[in-house]
Amino acid sequence: MATTPRNDKQSETGRTAQETADTMRSKASELGSEAKHEAGRKAEEAKHRTSESLHSFAEAIRSASDELKKKDEGPAARLLGEAAGGLEELSGTLGKKRLEDIVDDVRDFGRRNPTAFVAGSVLVGMALGRFARTGLGDAMDSGHASRGETQGTRGGGR
Repeated sequence: MATTPRNDKQSETGRTAQETADTMRSKASELGSEAKHEAGRKAEEAKHRTSESLHSFAEAIRSASDELKKKDEGPAARLLGEAAGGLEELSGTLGKKRLEDIVDDVRDFGRRNPTAFVAGSVLVGMALGRFARTGLGDAMDSGHASRGETQGTRGGGR
């Protein structure tokens, strides 16, 4: 069977299309790999910052516990001391474990203790909501202050 110029053109177009598709697949794979690497790097940074924040928070709670001990407030001091110890342990664990291991631990805990997991999730959600509102309120207050507005003039009141 003889090849015609039309058949040659079609097979060349097919090869070009296949090469283009292969190049696009390769680039997409590279971009996906880069995005996954960057997301992992950012998650590790966030994990490190969270670990440091938890450690600082635990130190503050430990300090409050010590003050209560000085004032002979035994049960409250003991409760805060235990909370500080738990936060210190969590901070250390967070700093040492890989993110994937932490996610696995949280899943396992949720399977073993569903009620505690749901309650903890609710508490974390409430804490994050309060934190977000506080941050948003501070940002809005500083935005109004930077435009020369004061509490008394905001909202139309004089």
